[in-house]
Amino acid sequence: DDLWEALSESLVNDVQAVQAQKGTEVKIKEFMDRYTKQMGYPVVMVSRRGTNVVAHQQQFLLQQNAGPVVQSEFENKWHIPLTYVTDENPALDNGVLWMKEQSLKFEVPSDTKWMKMNVNFTGYYRVHYDENNWKSLTQQLKDNHMVFSVADRAELLDDSFALARSGLMSA
Repeated sequence: DDLWEALSESLVNDVQAVQAQKGTEVKIKEFMDRYTKQMGYPVVMVSRRGTNVVAHQQQFLLQQNAGPVVQSEFENKWHIPLTYVTDENPALDNGVLWMKEQSLKFEVPSDTKWMKMNVNFTGYYRVHYDENNWKSLTQQLKDNHMVFSVADRAELLDDSFALARSGLMSA
């Protein structure tokens, strides 16, 4: 708690400036307690229909069926800083979407072929896409893998293997 308080105090001016720009409030203790006081970490399930994207979070455990899930005081919900890029401009910073509830809805352009979440593997969460997006990402990797940073390519592989190992995705 002392660490979170000290960090909050030292960043108060920067945080207030960011909050004024983005219209959101980020409290370091509230954010970090969700990662340090509950088991596992989140997997964000992403599905898209046309322009509508739905991101839904759930607890990620390597052994999903190991037994009953223990509910934490935070109801196994995290505050997740979602970032993403699309095929339209893979280098464009779309900013941070703060996911503080179980689900978050947002839109992408209608001609979007694929979207890649957790840009540069900077967030502490896994991402599981719907089947169409996985196929589009796979095709992009085959056509020109250099569109993605080394960190993004590593994350796609790491998430794929972890999701398969946990049973959330077929190998």
